[in-house]
Amino acid sequence: MRKIQLSGDKKMKVAVLGSGNGGCAVSADWSLAGYDVFMFDFEAFPSNIEAIAKSKGVYVEGDICGLANIKYAGHDIEKVVNRAELIFVVGPAYSTRAFGEICKPYLEPGQIVIICPGSCCGSIVFKNTVGLGIEDDRIIISETSTLPYACRITGPGKVKVFLKLRGGLYIAAQPSKCTNKVYEIFKMVYPESLPVKNILHNITKW
Repeated sequence: MRKIQLSGDKKMKVAVLGSGNGGCAVSADWSLAGYDVFMFDFEAFPSNIEAIAKSKGVYVEGDICGLANIKYAGHDIEKVVNRAELIFVVGPAYSTRAFGEICKPYLEPGQIVIICPGSCCGSIVFKNTVGLGIEDDRIIISETSTLPYACRITGPGKVKVFLKLRGGLYIAAQPSKCTNKVYEIFKMVYPESLPVKNILHNITKW
């Protein structure tokens, strides 16, 4: 099976699963930072995805401003996850398993997945769902302590970011030996975030 090689450059493909408040904010932020962003959501949640696909971007205002170009927004999970170096799973805790189930057939060794936020030990839920053992690092699953933004959808494909966290944002990987590898990518858009010892430490820090 082909292994994804992390480039860490401005051409990196970033997949965002989820098109709610957080998903739109994450997508806009990484796009405006210069990365190629692809968005997915389930057909049951079409309004934002359809608006983003039509305008080819996310309109964002507030602490982050602009029309953030989105390379693809739709319901084709394979197109979004295939060859993505970084995959964000952005949604409430109950969505983590559903996202894991739908992207499981398309995950590839070398990819990094960030559950954002990792409420209820989201990284473990995701690993269990895709059939990875706790110490299996072929695909690195990680989680954040909280969503990096205070934000709200203001209309289809439009989000207002009231605040992007400048501190109090932590990240840890599962297994923990991979945390620094994830952090080197994560900090490119969240430079004031911090890596922590493990996901339990992540929870207690928050």
